[in-house]
Amino acid sequence: MNDVLKTSHQQNLLTTALVLGGGGSMGIGWETGYLAGLADRGIDTRLADLVVGTSAGSQVGAVISSRMPWDDIWERLVYPKPAEKSPSGSLGSLFVEYDEIAASSKTPEEWIQRLGKLATESKTMTENEQFSRIRTKIGDLQWAQSLRITAIDLTTSQRVVWESNSGIELLRAVSASSSLPGVWPPTTIGSRQYFDGGAHSMENADIAEGASKVLILSVGLPVKTPFKLEDQIRRLQESGSKVELVKPNKKTYAALQQLGGNPVDPQIRPVIAACGREQGHEDAERIAQFWNQS
Repeated sequence: MNDVLKTSHQQNLLTTALVLGGGGSMGIGWETGYLAGLADRGIDTRLADLVVGTSAGSQVGAVISSRMPWDDIWERLVYPKPAEKSPSGSLGSLFVEYDEIAASSKTPEEWIQRLGKLATESKTMTENEQFSRIRTKIGDLQWAQSLRITAIDLTTSQRVVWESNSGIELLRAVSASSSLPGVWPPTTIGSRQYFDGGAHSMENADIAEGASKVLILSVGLPVKTPFKLEDQIRRLQESGSKVELVKPNKKTYAALQQLGGNPVDPQIRPVIAACGREQGHEDAERIAQFWNQS
């Protein structure tokens, strides 16, 4: 599938790429905590040449690529805000519907089209409430040159990749990338509507092709997608990239279950972030050897 908007990073020499996958509040908490844990040990991923963010990862990517201090990053992303709304109900039935769409769709295009239909027909909060939710969480930020954000065009069912030169307001791009079908409404940008980039892939790691080193944070929630991470990793490796994949450890998954098992509940973020930070400390030596090697 061809992306509607192409980025220019493949024409430039890239050393380090950071790929931040989707995963709701669990993704935001764990990714923020893990990256802060690495920073505690001297590995500053804010300085990556390329940051690819999808859904929850778009929110983390937008904040860390601004290169604000880690204490401020933690304050913005980890602590739930009083005005931050959580969707009602359980995600269990929604995951069942995702699985049914995955099992019965004959092509990736049909799969994404049906997710788009789900996005438009579901009764969720209003689009303005969705946009306010994003602004409340991450604040007003400007595009960093390194940042790429993914979403799906509702009309064409194609993935789009936005960057600083795309002419799209950053908060709108993040809102669109985070518009999980059945949970959050699509986001209108211009005359078109967009929804979650995770409907293509939870990670969209192929966008990092051309980087010599690619660090992928994948939350690993049980959500099937048309385009698989393992295929993207193979493509990256075949193109010459060295790839390091990290997922939450057992302690983090156990904490999620103890907190009620809802990965989009904002209240889980402090505990999940603390687990991620501890995992970042544990992994730091291994990641440093990968990230800092010439």
